[in-house]
Amino acid sequence: MGIAAWCNSIYTKTTKGPYQLLGKGYFLTVEDLWEIGDWQIDATTEDLTLGIDAYEAGYSLGIIDRYIQDICPADFNDWVSQKRRWAAGPYSYLGSDDFDFRELVRFWTYSASNQVISVVNVIGVPAGILYFMFVLAGFDLYNSPPLVIITIVNLLNWVYYSVKTYQATIHGVQFESRLERVKFYLSSNPISQLIYSMLWAIPISLAVWNYLFGDETREFHVTPKQTDTEVEMDSSYVDD
Repeated sequence: MGIAAWCNSIYTKTTKGPYQLLGKGYFLTVEDLWEIGDWQIDATTEDLTLGIDAYEAGYSLGIIDRYIQDICPADFNDWVSQKRRWAAGPYSYLGSDDFDFRELVRFWTYSASNQVISVVNVIGVPAGILYFMFVLAGFDLYNSPPLVIITIVNLLNWVYYSVKTYQATIHGVQFESRLERVKFYLSSNPISQLIYSMLWAIPISLAVWNYLFGDETREFHVTPKQTDTEVEMDSSYVDD
């Protein structure tokens, strides 16, 4: 569900550039790669580097199908290592002289906003649950108008994007049976996605640490991709 929502809300809005590619399927010729020239396969986030270099070389990006099935490591430490590298990619371009102000705003609107939401949720969600429990218990808590407004806005925002997530999932994910659909939504829903987004605070925080203190000790790890023609997949990987 999360990856369907991400593909629906992000990839279609980044075609103006700089292109934020990340581990998906691309169609281009060897001549194109040769002309782009500066793609570093062992860069912090190699696909992001490809997208930005292609954008700076004057290439345009067209989307054939924005819905994909992503694969991630099943082991938590491996997952953190991979997501840390992914989250760190955009920081390589923070304050880049290659972008004008408008390009920089477009680039960071999607990268930074999504990362900030994950980090803020770690504090906001438990605090909100605790506050709600106090209200149910009958505690006389002061509700300032700004706090009420922020709470209402956040609630409406959560409801709106939950609806958009369901719409994206219904449109992009196909199920072979009703039972499969039920099992999917029991494990993947707005609540589980909220918890999953909070887990992202760990690799994001480590990525920020990398940027601030110059820690380059990141293991390069390529996540295998599954296609219709593959009949076997490494059991150490699961759907993201």
